[in-house]
Amino acid sequence: MAETLRKTDDADARLLARLTEGFVHVIDDAVQSSKTGQSDVAAPAARPDPFGRWDTDPLLAAVVGRLRRRLGDDKCGAWIAKLSFVGETADVVTLAAPTSFVADYVNAQFGLTLLEAWQAEKPTVMRVKVRAAPRSAVTDVRCRSMQLGGT
Repeated sequence: MAETLRKTDDADARLLARLTEGFVHVIDDAVQSSKTGQSDVAAPAARPDPFGRWDTDPLLAAVVGRLRRRLGDDKCGAWIAKLSFVGETADVVTLAAPTSFVADYVNAQFGLTLLEAWQAEKPTVMRVKVRAAPRSAVTDVRCRSMQLGGT
């Protein structure tokens, strides 16, 4: 029985030595890669900048910049960045939202803030309208044909 216990203890000791050696190598590799700035872990994928398209119109870029500072990147990126500039007539600026839900939410939650940002850049603006963008004719035809049982 003593011989069996000795063999088991020797096998356990060898296994423990191999595991310890493996951990030492892993730790050494991690220390070396941190010293050289390399890492085996892939860097997280960069998220596209939702504000990149605003740079084309200087006035719109200034308004969005104000809103980013006031609301933060998260709120502004989630709601304001989805809007598109439609036009300006007299003292009304019209923006389009991708859906009526986004338009309603922006009007309810950010309507006054949006107007203040526009007025800070252009004091003659008295109203900002956010409306749902019209669906394309192709989408309308497909929807109607599906309702009628077509393809």
